[in-house]
Amino acid sequence: MRAATAADVPALRRLAVAAYQRYVPRIGRQPAPMTADYLAAVERGEVWVAVLDGQLAGLIVLIAKPGYLLLENVAVAPSAQGQGIGGMLLALAEQQAARLGAGQIRLYTNAAMTENLAYYPRRGYVETHRAWQDGFQRVFFAKVLNVSQALSEPVRRLLDGPNHAVLATINADGSPQTSLVWVGRDGDEVLISSAAGRRKDRNICRDPRVSLSVWASDDPGVYAEIRGTATVAEDPGRALAIALGEKYEGPGGGDQFSQLPPEVVRIVIRISADHLAGYAAS
Repeated sequence: MRAATAADVPALRRLAVAAYQRYVPRIGRQPAPMTADYLAAVERGEVWVAVLDGQLAGLIVLIAKPGYLLLENVAVAPSAQGQGIGGMLLALAEQQAARLGAGQIRLYTNAAMTENLAYYPRRGYVETHRAWQDGFQRVFFAKVLNVSQALSEPVRRLLDGPNHAVLATINADGSPQTSLVWVGRDGDEVLISSAAGRRKDRNICRDPRVSLSVWASDDPGVYAEIRGTATVAEDPGRALAIALGEKYEGPGGGDQFSQLPPEVVRIVIRISADHLAGYAAS
């Protein structure tokens, strides 16, 4: 996932038409996302996209409001549905809300989009009211968010040092999947580099809940468990992979990533914590 650019606008329009055109007979007119001004929204920094195999697979429009984040539009290309992209975009919305200090996400959908009326409650959204707005009969939802937990200084020191960690994600059958990973930090968020398409990447796209255990290399009894939600985005220029290579293997350690063929894609897994445990957590 990444922020949309002006170059994405034609593809954004095509994706919106493809995703929403099936609702035209139900509503009797084009849904609002089919006629939205995506260029203006991109210029305001409100649009994010999910990219799959070099093509836009999903979009989300997020607008900061006083006290909450408005999720104005989320859509997945028909050819990419069923792969967890919608859930990944909703997880991104929660991370963006946390960064803004917003304790709630609000959204609306058309009353004729009955699939959405069942989908959003499964994602923790509660219907608040129904009303006519801009000529559409809309159903409004809200989700109160758990405030992301700040990392303690001992946990920050663990993440900042060349200490290894184990990331646990959830397989499609509910069983756990674990990976030994290198870790970094961006404020109170944990950063992990991975090759695109790995099992952990696919698991997070389907279910963003994760757990990470990190321990001191010189004293494994000093450790922390970080539970939270994760999002996946492309690593531009493989910058995180290179930085972690240098951190863990010393000068030149990032060359193994900088010298990869251009078609090799690296991703950033970004974790927002909602629970800390372990000897170093307090």
